[in-house]
Amino acid sequence: MKAIVQTRYGEPEDVLELREIDTPEIGDDEVLVQVRATSVHADVWHAVGGRPIIDRTFPLSEAGAAMRYLQDGGGPGKILITPQ
Repeated sequence: MKAIVQTRYGEPEDVLELREIDTPEIGDDEVLVQVRATSVHADVWHAVGGRPIIDRTFPLSEAGAAMRYLQDGGGPGKILITPQ
């Protein structure tokens, strides 16, 4: 079967390869789904490159606000708490 394989981080055109791979063995309680087409949403491209998304930064003095931001759903990325 064919699959897009990523073995390292980098730009998508450099690291995503179309390969022929062995068809996975499935268990009694599993299914194998044939996919003809798919897409990758723009907010996950950072994972291909190995770069984290820093959604927002907070000074250490606002650590409580940072926790509330995360508890309220925050954004799609991580937060960074700086010492200043």
